[in-house]
Amino acid sequence: AMRQLPTKNFVLARPQDGSDANLTAVLTGRVADLETDILKLEKQKRQTESLDKVSDQVRDYCAKVVQKLDSFGFEDKRLALKALQINVVVGKSGVKLFGQIPSFCATIARTWA
Repeated sequence: AMRQLPTKNFVLARPQDGSDANLTAVLTGRVADLETDILKLEKQKRQTESLDKVSDQVRDYCAKVVQKLDSFGFEDKRLALKALQINVVVGKSGVKLFGQIPSFCATIARTWA
């Protein structure tokens, strides 16, 4: 986890005219902006890590489906693809699959026994 920067007023040099309050305000605002940026980046990092987990689960799911389908006959494969709401189109250019992974199988909470 990234550490949060403490909020402090920084003065680099004291101007001769006594206007250091303005410089302090500018630097304090900049520090606040940077802290906000850090929080946004930390949130994006957590979201990316979450997506990586989902991606791994999708790959695992697909590998299990492929493994099971290899042992099925033609009719069982057809029924399995229908249950998964996957449409198969065979044409001159080859075979195309259209569909999506059921949402109950793509959640982070799902575990495989």
